[in-house]
Amino acid sequence: MCQHQPRCPQWPALPYVGNGKQRFANVHRDDIATLYALGVCTAPAGSYNLGANAHSPTMTELATAASRSRGLNGRIAADPEADSRARLGLFLDSLLLDVTVDTAHARTLGWSPAGPSLIDELTDITAVNTALPSIQGEES
Repeated sequence: MCQHQPRCPQWPALPYVGNGKQRFANVHRDDIATLYALGVCTAPAGSYNLGANAHSPTMTELATAASRSRGLNGRIAADPEADSRARLGLFLDSLLLDVTVDTAHARTLGWSPAGPSLIDELTDITAVNTALPSIQGEES
């Protein structure tokens, strides 16, 4: 596994779990920090506020973006569930959930996420990884 390397050219494709249609709610750290501050300062006692941006990417969208960021040109492949289960154990169950979030309560506080989505972040990583070989070459 090349988890600490910027690229994985020896892999034919990046594996993903499940059928690829499961969605993942996400929010940028700056947005959730803003929501937390709003909640502490203005929310009624005992209230709850869930934060997520409007885009809940599917597993295949995330895998494709991650594949690009690892130098695999967007190639992805479904990982057999038995293999995923052997590697991930019970954690696999959380990755198979289809998760979306209703942010109506948070929006009543005036909260609106403005940060990049998870796909945007993975795209930024692609730009960084593309620059790594030249940066590493300059340090040698």
